[in-house]
Amino acid sequence: MDYVDLELAIQRRDIENYSLELRFSQPGDNADVRLLRDDLAAVRFPFSELLTLAPDPLAYGNALTASLFADPAVRQAFAEACAVAQSQGFALRIRLFLAQSALELHSLRWETLCHPEDNTPLLTRPDMLFSRYLSSRDWRPVRARSRGSLRALAVIANPHDLPAYQLVPIEVETFRRQIAHTFGDVPLEQLTAAGEATLDNIVVRLLGGIDILYIVCHAALVNGETWLFLENARGEVERIASTTLVARLRDLAQRPRLVVLAACQTAGSGEVGAAGADTALVALGPRLAEAGIPAVLAMNGLITPGTVEAFMPAFFSELLREGQVDGAMAVARGVVRDRPDSWMPVLFMRLKNGQIWYAPAFADERPGKDKRGRAAEKWPVIVQNIRSRTCTPII
Repeated sequence: MDYVDLELAIQRRDIENYSLELRFSQPGDNADVRLLRDDLAAVRFPFSELLTLAPDPLAYGNALTASLFADPAVRQAFAEACAVAQSQGFALRIRLFLAQSALELHSLRWETLCHPEDNTPLLTRPDMLFSRYLSSRDWRPVRARSRGSLRALAVIANPHDLPAYQLVPIEVETFRRQIAHTFGDVPLEQLTAAGEATLDNIVVRLLGGIDILYIVCHAALVNGETWLFLENARGEVERIASTTLVARLRDLAQRPRLVVLAACQTAGSGEVGAAGADTALVALGPRLAEAGIPAVLAMNGLITPGTVEAFMPAFFSELLREGQVDGAMAVARGVVRDRPDSWMPVLFMRLKNGQIWYAPAFADERPGKDKRGRAAEKWPVIVQNIRSRTCTPII
C-alpha cells in the first residue's frame, strides 16, 4: 500500500500556548504542502483536565482531540488529507513531531486520539498509521537490511529479589513461549535464564549484529531518570540508568533497527511499587531515538498480559511480512482495539518510510512463477538496466 504523509509539528509558542503546523505530501512528490493558510495554528492543551480523565481512555482521547483540532482550519486541513488518501486508495501516515521546545507533550496519551468528525478511535485502523516522529543528532545513515539477514535478541530480566523492591516477578515461561512463536523464522538469541539479563551480556550480543532488541523488565521513573531493573551475574537486581543504556547503544557500530521495551502487570495485580513505573519505559523512547535507534516501541503504562499476548504476535507477524514498523503498529492496535489499554503501545520513529527490511528482488518479478521462470526473466531486466545506465555489470 502507498502512503499519504501528514506531519503534525508542534512547538511551544509561549508559557501556555503551542503552535501547530501541518505538512502534507503524496507518493512520488518531492515537495510538501502546508495545509494551513497561515502556516501555524495556536493550540492549548488542558493538562489538568486530561489528568483527571486518565482512567477513561475514550474521554481522554476526546478531550485531547478537541484541543488539537479546536481551530476549524486544522480540522478542515485534516479532513482534506483524509479525503485525498481515501480517493486514491492510500493509507494516511501521520507523524507527530514534537519540537525540542515542546518535549513535555510526550507525557500526553496521543495514541488515544479520536477522529475529529465522529469521535471514534482514530488509530485502530490498518489504513491510519501513526508514530511520534523524532529527529537525531546521529549522522550515521540508516539503511534497511535484507529480510534474510535479520536477527533478533530477546531479554527477560526477572531478578529473584524483585519482591524486596515491591515488584512482582515476571512470568518468564509465558514470555519465552510467546517470543519463540512470535519471531518465526528470524534467528533469535535469548537472555532469559537467571543471571543472563545483564547490561554487559546485552551489549556483547549486540556487537554481533542484532536488528531487533526485545527487552522485558521492570522500570521506574525517578526525578526524570528512567531506571531499568536488569540483573547481575548472581541473578539479583541491578538498576541501570537510561543514560547508561543509551550511551552503550550509541557506541555500537551497528545499532538495532528496532528496540521493543515491555513491562506489564501480572494477572490479577495492577500494583507496582516502583515510582513512575507506568511511564518509565515510554520516557526512554525519545532518548533511544536521539541515540540513533531508528524505531522504539515502548509501553505507556502497565499494560495487561492479555493485551501483550495479543498485540506482540500481531505486531511482529505484520512486521516480518511487510517490513513497515508503523504499518505493523496499526495492524496490531486494531487487533486489541476492544481492550481498554490498546493505546499503551507507543512508537517513536525516525524513519520517514517506516521500513526496516527489504526483500532483494528484481523489479519485474511477479508472484506465482517458479524459480526457473523467474531466473529466465532476469536477463532482459539486467540488459534494460545497463542500457538505461542504472546498473553496472561486474564480470
